[in-house]
Amino acid sequence: MFSPQRQSNGRRRHRPSARRTQVQPWMLWTAVILAVAALALGIYLIFLRPYHVDKNLTQLGFGPDANWTTTSDTLYYTQGSQLYASNFRNQEKWNTTTSTDGMRVSASSKQVAVYSDTQVQCYDASSNLKYAKEFVGAIQSVRCGDTYLAVHVKESSGLYRLVVLDAAGNDHNISLEGKYVVDYGYYQGDNLYLHTLDGLSVTPSAMIETMDGSLNSTGKISIQGQLLQNIVFFPDHLYAVGTNHLYDIGYVGDQRDSKLIYGWNYFGYVQPKNGEPMFAFVPGGAFSGSENITTVRLCSLSGNDVYIQMKANTQFVFMGNGKLFTIAESVLTSYDLTGKETGSYQLPFAPQKIHSVGSGSHIGLSTADAVYLLKLP
Repeated sequence: MFSPQRQSNGRRRHRPSARRTQVQPWMLWTAVILAVAALALGIYLIFLRPYHVDKNLTQLGFGPDANWTTTSDTLYYTQGSQLYASNFRNQEKWNTTTSTDGMRVSASSKQVAVYSDTQVQCYDASSNLKYAKEFVGAIQSVRCGDTYLAVHVKESSGLYRLVVLDAAGNDHNISLEGKYVVDYGYYQGDNLYLHTLDGLSVTPSAMIETMDGSLNSTGKISIQGQLLQNIVFFPDHLYAVGTNHLYDIGYVGDQRDSKLIYGWNYFGYVQPKNGEPMFAFVPGGAFSGSENITTVRLCSLSGNDVYIQMKANTQFVFMGNGKLFTIAESVLTSYDLTGKETGSYQLPFAPQKIHSVGSGSHIGLSTADAVYLLKLP
């Protein structure tokens, strides 16, 4: 036997080898320059690009008398018998038909409710109707949790009741006997709070009650001798802003710290990335009816207070984007939390009213015939 032989022409065949490309120094320098330029452009776009009001101001598709609200990224409003959801550039996400005209609206990040005097309709964040519920009596207001709704109802007898609706629309009543509801709502999902006054007490006695999603009591905090201006909730404690003191309190009622704020009216707070919340106040008492605001007080419970003298004709102050903002006629001014002015911007109109927006990065501004959202610098 023999094995077949490969034919050969006497020349040795070579496989072509891959040619190695030598990296030239100019190539490395070009790559470095392009990377540095891209980084510089990114820094400019994020941090250094000049802020222009006209590029960040959006007129909304309704007037100042409309029913509307916001979450962190969505604007909800009703017109006629339609419920609309849009982004903060007024670009519509969806719309759906409601049972009647002019329904009021409440929303959380997971659901939205519209309500008349006698009916509540609950939708998920994608416009699907979850349920509709009829009530006897007059609905005063509605608050949305992630899956639950709380409905404040005035009976024909003149008494009030609070009804919690679960994910299927089943109702659970909360007793309000002897109490006057000042405020209520949801914090951190379906955790419910009630801010009530003792209707039988001779002196002001405020109560903060908290409940989990199953309506089990998680705390009862009594504030004696003063009224509450606001409550700010955190995972393991809350801040109660009273007429006399600012308190840091645990949910079981343990007072951790306090500061005297008598004579000052609360209007907002910001949470710095590092550090405790900074609360903002304007003069109250005899000065609360003044046409213009003269001073803003920024304070935390452990730090020194910052007092900022306002510009002439300052009518509005608010917190957002980790800063203090003021509006004097048609000029928007920003300050950092040390009281240093960081920017001044001309608005195209003098707003008649401002509206808080859930994201904290925007503010609502209204004139006599229009509503706008302004993305803050």
